[in-house]
Amino acid sequence: MEWRKTDLEHSYCRIEGIDPNADWVLGPGFRDFSRGHDDVLIPCTIGPLDESMVDMMRTFHRVDAQQGGWESGVFVPSLYHDATKGQHMIAFVRRAVFDDLARGEGPFGQIRTTAKQIDMSLPLNSKSLPKHWKSRTPASKPVPPPVFSPGHWPKDTVVIGIIDDGIAFAHERFRLADGSSRVQYVWRQDGIFDNNGSTVDFGSEICKLDQPRHRGIDKLLEAYDQTGLIDEEGLYREAGLIDFRDPDHKAAAWRLSHGTHVLDQAAGYDPVDAPMNRPIIAVQLPVSVTADTSGSNLKTFATAAIKYILDRADRLAGKGHLADDSWRPLPVVINFSYGMLAGPHDGTLDLEQALDGFVTKRGAPLRIVLPAGNANLSRCHAAVKFNGTRTPVSLKWRVQPDDSTPTQMEIWLPYDLGKPGASRVTVAVETPSGLRSPPLKEEVGSGVQLVSNDDVVACAHYAFRSSPTKRGVFIISLQPTARLRPLDNPAAGDATAPAGVWKVIITNSGLRPEQELEAWIQWVDVIYGYSRRGRQSYFEADCYRRFDPITGDVVDVDDKGNPCIIRRGGLINAIATGDETIVVGGVQQKDLTPPKYAAGGPVAPTRNEPSHRVGPDAACVSDDSRVHNGILGAGSRSGSVIAMSGTSVAVPQIVKLVAEMLADGDPGNRESISRFAAAEERARWEASGGVNPKAPESFDKERCGSGRIVRPRRDWLNRYERDT
Repeated sequence: MEWRKTDLEHSYCRIEGIDPNADWVLGPGFRDFSRGHDDVLIPCTIGPLDESMVDMMRTFHRVDAQQGGWESGVFVPSLYHDATKGQHMIAFVRRAVFDDLARGEGPFGQIRTTAKQIDMSLPLNSKSLPKHWKSRTPASKPVPPPVFSPGHWPKDTVVIGIIDDGIAFAHERFRLADGSSRVQYVWRQDGIFDNNGSTVDFGSEICKLDQPRHRGIDKLLEAYDQTGLIDEEGLYREAGLIDFRDPDHKAAAWRLSHGTHVLDQAAGYDPVDAPMNRPIIAVQLPVSVTADTSGSNLKTFATAAIKYILDRADRLAGKGHLADDSWRPLPVVINFSYGMLAGPHDGTLDLEQALDGFVTKRGAPLRIVLPAGNANLSRCHAAVKFNGTRTPVSLKWRVQPDDSTPTQMEIWLPYDLGKPGASRVTVAVETPSGLRSPPLKEEVGSGVQLVSNDDVVACAHYAFRSSPTKRGVFIISLQPTARLRPLDNPAAGDATAPAGVWKVIITNSGLRPEQELEAWIQWVDVIYGYSRRGRQSYFEADCYRRFDPITGDVVDVDDKGNPCIIRRGGLINAIATGDETIVVGGVQQKDLTPPKYAAGGPVAPTRNEPSHRVGPDAACVSDDSRVHNGILGAGSRSGSVIAMSGTSVAVPQIVKLVAEMLADGDPGNRESISRFAAAEERARWEASGGVNPKAPESFDKERCGSGRIVRPRRDWLNRYERDT
């Protein structure tokens, strides 16, 4: 093995605003990323658009529509054909387009230096994409009309949107008393595309009412009704939700599916009590995106999902059926119980900016609710402050054996205008055998690769994330430590990284004494029901106390007096530090303390200014107690109940509360939830007669926000209204 410097001129990171992972994803990691298919279409998000990019995209639409194929190497879904300045746009792009961008060549070479952000996601299976440009039908035409007469939904209607995995849409908890469904639209983003009659641009859609070539949800419920009981297995087979001929994971076939449990908490009712004014629009993310627990591939599909939910919500309100001046958009609240670890953690991550943009630019209330995360004990966060010294700091990185996923660490530098071209730190990487790389400086595109038998085993490079982040990041990427043959990916090569303790040596050469750099290891661990592939790597340090030496209990808070370089604080979900999204932590109902796993702040400051949030906005029940994990909710089949834990199950309870607030005319935003949580804390204190030892100000605000909400109920909502 040997370390080699990379060629600066051919670095993808020289493209303005490109995903910082581009040099790895489009380089040594491409075979794993593309699953061995070199000519795949790479889903990506481009934005915010300026006038020149909007004009270029419009020209592309006209040219490529005439060509009727993929000749340009770019496919833009029809929901984005009306792209306007400031919008984030979805496109499917071939790798060759990025090669042209890096060289400044081809039809898109002109935007190489344009201010923008480009972020990539895992490619879809070809079955989910149209075969030819002309075969697709624009999504603006064939969608069935809403169940009510357009524009005649009840006055207090609020649309519940969910973006998740394994959504059993035919479950009785999502039906009305007459047996019909409250679910209006379901988009399976990796479903089989119908080239002759699809109502979406990729994947497949299932609607409440019939489509030209497919039965709607209501007709499916009637067809599979067997003397009052629905044959849900047969229904899901016809709808394509479960197909055992498909090698991908089938979450809805398990007794517990994350999306069904979460949707039950957000919008589930007994059919006899089910309201007409809470229609549901669901998006099931691609299986590969959910299986990739890093979350780094979320943006493109999450952005497309939100755009879809808003489009279908507008159709429910009458858009396309009523005159433009007679329909009014409906309020929407979206449950998005996903997350990731690595990122700037300062509210400027690409996906966070997109979520904030959706909320602020919509002409009607839109609320997006996110979990604070479950990584508090992961040992995946380290903070380094040199205090003006030049003594190198070594981060010990334990990389596990039998890990069949790539492993990645990001080291984010603080925001600092500094001197142009000046390097404040250098970073070197050392293998478990002691082979150390040349030091890397803050030079865009600079990098080193660890090469063995002409295979790249590891890669480290520096990238600069442009506005609004305006921060530099060192990214260290490792190949899997194990590969299965032939079940894994025969085309991906034999390169594997050695397991053991890697070292990242950071040397200060220009940081101010008060400045701190932070490192996060990307999440790769397995989630419930999915095949075990990744094994989580983590930081090691002698100062980190995992267990209390007296009680033997797990320690879940940092020592404030003598903080270790490895931190529990700051492991909040990396997409949950934005300005507009509502973020929810978890607490145990029995004692109102956060479960050991529940992550929190602090959130990194932006541009040397105080952060706009400390941690989540509030906390809600995620576990019954430390012994009884989780809360009860719907299993994947009607009549079943199962427990699931995590801040993901705290989120939908707040979604239901936000919907109640919006229906009552309250803004239902971050401030509303914070005030509601604070009011519940005060009420709980008052109800105890002031003798409860858990005073309103005694809880951990970095993990519980403004307060702990035990059960969001209307009586508490009335109290909150009186207090405000």
